[in-house]
Amino acid sequence: MDPMVPDDAQAPEPGDTLTAYVVSELVVLEALLEELAWAVEGGRLSEARALVSRFERALEQHVRIEEDVLLPVFVARTGVDGPAASLCAEHREAAHGAGLMRDGLATGDVAVFDEGLRFLREIMPGHHSKEHILYPAVDMLLSAPEKARLMRRLRAQT
Repeated sequence: MDPMVPDDAQAPEPGDTLTAYVVSELVVLEALLEELAWAVEGGRLSEARALVSRFERALEQHVRIEEDVLLPVFVARTGVDGPAASLCAEHREAAHGAGLMRDGLATGDVAVFDEGLRFLREIMPGHHSKEHILYPAVDMLLSAPEKARLMRRLRAQT
């Protein structure tokens, strides 16, 4: 039994995979980012300020789940920490981009907002492609009961 996966198992529900869970989070992040960009483009800065806060909270939750739950399981099972370290470094970069957007909106400097948006749009596809490789691997490395336990842990954190 893996010490990284809690003991309170249930049978997995059909389609319950770590990959599906992470992808659903990524879809939310990307949708929020585009909604935010549209709000700024439309001059709706008050709405954009609320959206950037939502985006930052969703990003923080995604990072916490990956760094506190998923990546430790990957490293424990594979003994390989390079991909996890790379993703963690990219999380810091994404937080920087989100901070630029927030700061630009706070000061009304759309150029700073645009810099953060461009930065995020540049790094997110590569980051997400790594996640689309890493998490199917974790899905394959865990037994059905272990996956069910981990999914319960993920759901408890959201």
